[in-house]
Amino acid sequence: MGRNTIWTKEKCLEESKQFSTKTEWFKNSPSSYAAAKKHGDDLFKLCTKHMAGRGRTADLIEAANIEKDDCINDAKNYEAIEDWEKSSPELFKASKKFGEAFFASCTKHMREDNLSYWTKDKCLEEARKYSTKKVWLQKSLESVISAKKYGEIFLEKCTEHMIDEIENKWNRGNILEEARKYSTEKEWAEKSRSSYIEAKKISENFFEKCLSHMEKDEETKVIRWTKSAVFDEAQRYTSKRVWSLKSESSYRSALIYGDEFFNLCTKHMSD
Repeated sequence: MGRNTIWTKEKCLEESKQFSTKTEWFKNSPSSYAAAKKHGDDLFKLCTKHMAGRGRTADLIEAANIEKDDCINDAKNYEAIEDWEKSSPELFKASKKFGEAFFASCTKHMREDNLSYWTKDKCLEEARKYSTKKVWLQKSLESVISAKKYGEIFLEKCTEHMIDEIENKWNRGNILEEARKYSTEKEWAEKSRSSYIEAKKISENFFEKCLSHMEKDEETKVIRWTKSAVFDEAQRYTSKRVWSLKSESSYRSALIYGDEFFNLCTKHMSD
């Protein structure tokens, strides 16, 4: 097809049928190969399912015919090193054979962490299920974490369709009034979640004031994720992902307290 071909999914599929290996396809029709990858994993797998599987020996033989420019151009399609290794093993291995310096130049724009499941496309698809940031956070924490790793611009793209939360009706006066309706912290948190969260945001002293009339619920032993408690908990972890997995409730509380506080909690973390 011509140089200015618009590679739709159908044309990528048609073009791929001409080749018996991924490397042959890449070398002879790089534009359709790149377009197929941009259309997503499902299409790329469909395009290549007829292609011959190869062992390590065949990989190394074919790698000998791969040029440095092939590796450089292919590497541009990936944002994480592990994604490149998984999706394009021939060119990945060849780049390593050209030496450490060359491999480093191919991957200098890539992250070392693996976001192979929550790709940008999957994050966008997941985010579109929700109408507010709050619901997205509650229902799909892993996709929110991954979207944040892709940067603020991408995060804004994920949330551009979301409506603003209903204007906050809570102030110190009516939060105190609301809190007096409940006899335990657990009951308050369950029956009036929005006022409970707003009380925590105002200050630790105000939050304690709201709790002053309540009974201690020894059975449930609710953890009070005040800012100081969240901050102390965050210091136990070296990465955001580990924190979110090991102490999800404190991680969620940090996000609720806002970006400035979340960044303070995570500034020592590696990702």
